[in-house]
Amino acid sequence: MLATSIAFTTNIILTILTGFYVVITYKLVTESRKANEINRQFAEEQVRVVTSPYIHPEVRISGKRLFLVLANGSQVPAYDVDVWISGYYNFDEIKQYFLSQDNEKSFDDDDLVYVFDHIVYPVFPNNRQVIAELDFPVITDSVNVFIQYRDTRALNYLYNVWFLDDTDGQRKSYQIGAIDPSGKFVSERLDIFKEIDEKVERPTYINSFIENFKNRVIIRTPNSKQYYIEDRGEWKSLS
Repeated sequence: MLATSIAFTTNIILTILTGFYVVITYKLVTESRKANEINRQFAEEQVRVVTSPYIHPEVRISGKRLFLVLANGSQVPAYDVDVWISGYYNFDEIKQYFLSQDNEKSFDDDDLVYVFDHIVYPVFPNNRQVIAELDFPVITDSVNVFIQYRDTRALNYLYNVWFLDDTDGQRKSYQIGAIDPSGKFVSERLDIFKEIDEKVERPTYINSFIENFKNRVIIRTPNSKQYYIEDRGEWKSLS
């Protein structure tokens, strides 16, 4: 009887210890998986940082013209660089360049409007800078640069930079008013020429760009330079 009781008690203790062992082993395996996942994500982020180009935009004034400066100071090139530059005007500032047959809307002199310019670079080498004249007939003190590009792994980067000049044209370069987003730039590619699904949730700065693009004013500058979209500007090395 005593032996049976001892055996029974021993079995209970072994069962409890086995249960504790299973629970502890499960927790250890779970924590190990979490640690491995964190290490994997950290390693992937390190690779992404090393292989990520960063194209810094700048807006400059020279004479009575505006210029866009793009610089890639990283160690890797960027691909499929797509840049939309928009200037903010009162309509009376640019109405002499407005062709009504190109626009469905009519405007009053005090209406606030956007004029867009577009430049693309199939390849943007690392450690290089390009300076391109913008197709804006009139100087404006508010310019947005909406830029997206891909890295060597085909990840797309997208952000918007707002530039302003509040010094009555005394600065050679505009100051940065805001950058959106303020953190991670990785994003889905936006094709503004395709039909935009308005049901899809997007960040405010992307929605603002889409809305301004839809309501842009199309102008023609008589006797102006023949601006081109592809690979515009003069290149130079940063070193």
